[in-house]
Amino acid sequence: MAQPHPPQPRFDAAAMFASGLCLLHCLFLPALLVMMPALAVWITLPNSFHFWMLIIAVPISLMALYIGLRRHRNWMPIMIAMPALVSLTAGALLFHGMVLETWATAAGAFVLTFAHLLNRRHSDIGFAVYDQPRR
Repeated sequence: MAQPHPPQPRFDAAAMFASGLCLLHCLFLPALLVMMPALAVWITLPNSFHFWMLIIAVPISLMALYIGLRRHRNWMPIMIAMPALVSLTAGALLFHGMVLETWATAAGAFVLTFAHLLNRRHSDIGFAVYDQPRR
C-alpha cells in the first residue's frame, strides 16, 4: 500500500513564492520609488518588515528542506540553502538600511529559490527510488 505524499512540495512552493516576493521587493520596489517619488508617500514599510518576513520564510524553508532530505536523502539542496538563509538573515538584521542589505537579501532569495527547485526535483526523483514499498 502506497504511503500518502508528505506536504513537502507545498512547502517548497510556498518557500519559492516567498523568495520570489522577497526578490521583487528588493529589486523592483526601490527602482519604482526612484522612478516615481510620489509613490514613496504611500508605500512605506515599517522597520520590522524584514524581520517578520524572515520569521515566516526561514521555518517554511527549513521544513521543506528537511522533508525533502528525508525523501531523497541528498544533502545538496541544504548545502546550497544554508548560505542563502545566512545571507537573508544578514541582509535583514545586520545590513538594515545599508546598500549591502539589498544585495545580501536579493542574492539570498535567488540562491534559496534555486535550492528549493533542486530540493523539489530531487524529491520527485527520490520518491520513485526511496518510497517504494518493501517486499
